[in-house]
Amino acid sequence: MHSTHSSKTTNATHLVNTWLADRQTLIVAFNNLCSLRPFAQANSAYLNESLQEFCALLVDYLSLGHFEIYEHISDSLERCSPQRGIPERVLQCIMNTTVNALDFNDKYQHQEKLSNLEADLSALALCFAQRLEWEDQLIASYQMAKQASRAFAKSA
Repeated sequence: MHSTHSSKTTNATHLVNTWLADRQTLIVAFNNLCSLRPFAQANSAYLNESLQEFCALLVDYLSLGHFEIYEHISDSLERCSPQRGIPERVLQCIMNTTVNALDFNDKYQHQEKLSNLEADLSALALCFAQRLEWEDQLIASYQMAKQASRAFAKSA
C-alpha cells in the first residue's frame, strides 16, 4: 500500500512540475505576443503565427489543469485529509477564468480581425494573474498535504 501511495504521489508531483513548466512556456508566449505591439504595425503573418501558438498553448494548459492536475491534487488532499479536498470556491474562481480564456481562444483562434486584440490581451492578463494566484493556492495545499503524508508515513 505504501509503495502505491508513494508512486501516486511521485506521478502527481511529476505532473504538477510538467504543468508548471507549461505555465512558464505559456507566460513566455504571452510576453512574446505582447512584444509585437502596436499590433496594427506588426508583421501580420508573424503576429498571426504568434497568436495561434499562444492560443494552442493556452488551451493545452487549461486542459491539463482541468482534466488532470486538479484531479490529482484533489486525490492527494483527500488521501491526506479527507475533509479538506479542493476548496469549492477556489475551483469556481478558476472555472470562471477558464471561461474567459476559452472565450479569448474562440475569438482569436482563427480570426484575422485583430482590432480589439490589445484590449482583450490586457483583460486576459488580469484574469490570468488572478488564476495563477488561485492555482498557486492549490499547489501549496498539495505540497502541505504531501509533507503531512510523508510525516505520517515515517511515524507509522
